[in-house]
Amino acid sequence: MPESPYFFLSYRRNDVSDLWVARFFKHVSDDVRAVANVEHPGFMDRQVPVGGIWPAHVSQALSTCRVFVPVYSMTYFDSEHCGKEWGAFSRRCGPGSEAILPVLWAPLYDTVVPECAGILNYEHVAFGKEYAKSGIYGVMKLRRFREAYKEGVWWLARRIIEVGRTVEVPYQAIPDYREQPNAFATVETGRPYHVTVVAPRLGALPGDRDPGFYGRSPLDWNPFAGPGTLAEAAAEVVRRQGLRPVVGTLDEHADRDGEQGVVLLDPWALADKGVREAVAELRAPVLVPWHDGDLQSASERGRLEGALRETVEARPISDLDALAELIRQAEWRRLREAPGYPPPGPSSEKPRLSGPEEWS
Repeated sequence: MPESPYFFLSYRRNDVSDLWVARFFKHVSDDVRAVANVEHPGFMDRQVPVGGIWPAHVSQALSTCRVFVPVYSMTYFDSEHCGKEWGAFSRRCGPGSEAILPVLWAPLYDTVVPECAGILNYEHVAFGKEYAKSGIYGVMKLRRFREAYKEGVWWLARRIIEVGRTVEVPYQAIPDYREQPNAFATVETGRPYHVTVVAPRLGALPGDRDPGFYGRSPLDWNPFAGPGTLAEAAAEVVRRQGLRPVVGTLDEHADRDGEQGVVLLDPWALADKGVREAVAELRAPVLVPWHDGDLQSASERGRLEGALRETVEARPISDLDALAELIRQAEWRRLREAPGYPPPGPSSEKPRLSGPEEWS
């Protein structure tokens, strides 16, 4: 069996707090390492080396870790990525297991907590009274709570070791955690909104294209090298608009061109003549990611943009925030331009305002 980290830290990425989460992870890991005398005390996705296939690293850690530490925040339960991490670990230990040891990162306020998470205790008194009100983030940022924070981290590290030694979590190979069910998912409602991904897959890449951004399916395309695929990020944006995301490939959505949605296009896919012809017929908004970390695309950008101009009108996006904004704009435009459908029957006369009545 591969070497098992004591714990897996599951958290919702946020550019503002990621560095604080990483600092918290390091503090807990240092204490676990010192007490348990292990080389790899914990796993956090920031540890994946540059160029590494990060879904494989995450899947292996979820297959072998002894304790799952979810970091509760207001947006944690909105994340399909986090829900699948939880689902993958629960497959090994079952729901409600003591091997799931949650911590509160920031106040949840009116966040709807799914049942699988709500039944677990996260109000650890070891972090002090301020923790229950402000979470770990509030405690670790303020100097006057520093000792309480250190005591809480020390307690959490010992608790992780205790759980890792006493709660049996059988090893189970998880080839790809992204294929696991989302533990936070409910029955989705709302009008369908199609997210069509047009990208190559491994084994069918054009020329000497860098394979690091691709997977077994076009849906695995990850141009921003983030913790989840571009399709998953788009689906979350769509859900926040009150819509039901329907994510698929160009072939899967071939007969849905007249339905509302958005196309996420990798310009490298246009090397295929059949793809070019199909993309040229699309009527949905086409978004093309350009990421500074993709040096090969940057060096070939002139040629790739030329192929785009010859094929389709597209909007460039530089990050996931731009993706969210363009999807919102597309939905607002649809609502603004949608035709009105008055109720059947004769129209009634418009009401008119009259002056105030005079009192006799």
